[in-house]
Amino acid sequence: MAFKGNPLDLTDKIVAGRYPMLHVVGDADKVVPVGENTAPFVEKIRAAGGSIQVIKKTGVGHHPHGLEDPQPIVDFVLKAINSAGTK
Repeated sequence: MAFKGNPLDLTDKIVAGRYPMLHVVGDADKVVPVGENTAPFVEKIRAAGGSIQVIKKTGVGHHPHGLEDPQPIVDFVLKAINSAGTK
């Protein structure tokens, strides 16, 4: 808890950087529980005016990573690339 490099402690800087963010999470993850990690991060990012997309995998734990159909991730990356070219 004393480590100040945690993204939860840096949300203002992260939002200021305007980084495209996507979290793919398993809602049954016991290694990196959503309620202790992604959920508070998303709350702080949005409270600071930032944007983050979350894809929840129902009933899935920490593994397998990714999605069976990677298209939503590909779409996110392509949108981020195209948006970066307009800034």
